[in-house]
Amino acid sequence: MMLATIALSMALLEAPSFTLGLHEWTQNPPAQEQQKKEPQKPHPEVQALLDKMRADSTPSDEKSRLLLAAYRKAIELGDLPGQAYVLMMFGNLALLLDNQVDGMSLFEDALRMYRLINDVEGEANALGFIGLLHWERSDEGKALEYFEMALPLLRDAEDVAAEADILTAIGLIYADLGNQQQAIWQLKQAVNALQSLREKSVGLDSMLTQKFAEKYQSRYQLLAMLLTEEGRILEAQQVLNLLKDDELYQYIRRTEESLREKRVDYTPAEEKWSAEYEEISKGITAIGKEARELLQIKERSPEQQSKLDELNAKLEAANAKFQEFLDRVVAESSNLDSKTNRLEKVREAEALASTLARMPEGTVAVWTAISEKSLTLIVVTPNASVGRRVEIDIAEFQKKLLAFRQALSSDRFDPRPIGKEIYDLLVKPIQEDLIGANAKTIMWSLDGSLRYIPIAALWDGERYMIEKYGNVIFTAAAMSRLERDPLQSWTGVALGLTKEVDVEDPVIPGRKIRFVALPGVEFELSSVKGSMPGTDALLDDKFTIDELKRRLTMNPRVLHIASHFSFNPGDETRSFLVTGDGKAWTVAEVRSLPTGALESVAVLALSACDTALGLGADGSEVEGFAAWMQKKGAESVLATLWPVADPTTAAVMSEFYRLKISNPTWTKLQALHEAQMGLLLGRLEVEGAEVKRMEPAGKPPEGLELPVFVAPKNAPFSHPYYWAPFILAGNWR
Repeated sequence: MMLATIALSMALLEAPSFTLGLHEWTQNPPAQEQQKKEPQKPHPEVQALLDKMRADSTPSDEKSRLLLAAYRKAIELGDLPGQAYVLMMFGNLALLLDNQVDGMSLFEDALRMYRLINDVEGEANALGFIGLLHWERSDEGKALEYFEMALPLLRDAEDVAAEADILTAIGLIYADLGNQQQAIWQLKQAVNALQSLREKSVGLDSMLTQKFAEKYQSRYQLLAMLLTEEGRILEAQQVLNLLKDDELYQYIRRTEESLREKRVDYTPAEEKWSAEYEEISKGITAIGKEARELLQIKERSPEQQSKLDELNAKLEAANAKFQEFLDRVVAESSNLDSKTNRLEKVREAEALASTLARMPEGTVAVWTAISEKSLTLIVVTPNASVGRRVEIDIAEFQKKLLAFRQALSSDRFDPRPIGKEIYDLLVKPIQEDLIGANAKTIMWSLDGSLRYIPIAALWDGERYMIEKYGNVIFTAAAMSRLERDPLQSWTGVALGLTKEVDVEDPVIPGRKIRFVALPGVEFELSSVKGSMPGTDALLDDKFTIDELKRRLTMNPRVLHIASHFSFNPGDETRSFLVTGDGKAWTVAEVRSLPTGALESVAVLALSACDTALGLGADGSEVEGFAAWMQKKGAESVLATLWPVADPTTAAVMSEFYRLKISNPTWTKLQALHEAQMGLLLGRLEVEGAEVKRMEPAGKPPEGLELPVFVAPKNAPFSHPYYWAPFILAGNWR
């Protein structure tokens, strides 16, 4: 029970709110959000004791005494809001101590007080916790009763985050009860509520938006999983696209209306339920607001009292109608045939399916989604879609991904055994689907930490994936550019850094960050220029931010940048490209480029850049950067997953351009594929390089042994460390 686990882990000293979303969000809403009725606060003397209790400097044994003192002071002052507030905190403490009996009693006492003082939000919070305790006791009927009582109150209080939490809890309960259709509808409402929060998030700092994603991404993944289980593949695709958009969104804080307006589509039955839900909720909210205004009048006239009695009767009737509606929806959804209750048209999926039909033969797309217990795989072809679910232990799965990354961080360890384990989970379940589709090129939409591994380096027991398929990363940002005609004129500008530089930290004045020299870049840019006549090469001091911007106004078709890239997850002010004159060009500054600034760029190559992040992040930033560059107009991005070897990088890049230009009918992916295969099979000559056994980055995870890698004499650079980090995202034709 995901929601229950989160709630039970809430710290005692947090404000007693059932809202499991951002506490900062609910306490500091965006300025453009409409004002709502504030919950009643404790008396200042009570609040002072609570503030002292919360202070980090207060000893633990003193905190309990202060909490009790606050409760006594609230009773002494006749402070009902303070009493209710402290009771909620005591209830949280009881839950942390696994004392459900006392917790239930405390929340029920708080509920009575909140109702007495007419604090709608407090009442909803208390109802939520009581429902949670019934759920913990496996009394789903009682849990639903309390959760459903809280829903109209949360709508009245305009607490969208808490409403999404309650809807998620209800959806999880119905999933446990076997009513998948009802569970899906409730979770769709929850996701759409979260989408409405995204509309209001423009202007929030990156820490809040990052926490938003951390808190809520599991809701999207859960809904996609349930839809996939029901065979509703197109809808699952739409939900996963929204999740990926959110990752890009919370990284760049973009403001385009097209993203913030997106919602999960409803089926006709769900649309009807949602419209009725909205209508009844609005009615309850309107009656409740009018009744509250009269309740604020301490000495009411007979007419006012009569009106209040009338409103209370209407409110009771409206709540009864709401409960009847929910019961009817449950009955209808229980009898609904899941095969007919699906969206046949989801815009994004339809567009991709039709696009695949116009792509080179054998092109398929694969979506992935990782949850706590499963890996969901969706294979899309021009004619059909199929979903597969693989049971996993998420901790063990992440451990395998980390071991694979570490095996690839040097040429010392053999990555094939662990690559085979990941292959068996990620590719083997859809192998027959790929064979049936005669797949030649796979467009991968990778979720979470999967983006830190190169699909091309997975091992099936006999061959690497690169030997079986062309593999490219697909991003929603590149959707409109997938069908553009292949690049004809291969000319542009190449910029690079060769010397060691000390770059001033863009956030901390006076702090210098040292970046090592890249001596192979001079040869690389020379090779690029030789492969593409008419291309300018700008090294070191000639490679400045101003010069790069000026070159963009000249509409280059190819933009090749060979330098360092420092990536700090979730903070575009500290993620930057190092220019040749030793300056930091931050992503925040890049973000200010006009839309379409890279419209002419068919290939953006980020060579010798560390475009991957530390393994503590969830992987979203890897795709996020490529997707962001494509949002500014670039058709495709060629990047690397880890800091790459200087000589072999120059060899791969120059061979990539040479092959594409000398074979005009080849796709960009074909040219990159052959260049990588040249290293793997020993066909590609690497000038000025010798094989050096490197120490791996860190130690293998405990319990996972990685054997030593022995390269064939005729292929000294066959280890995936050299050829696997190169990934192509976007238009690969």
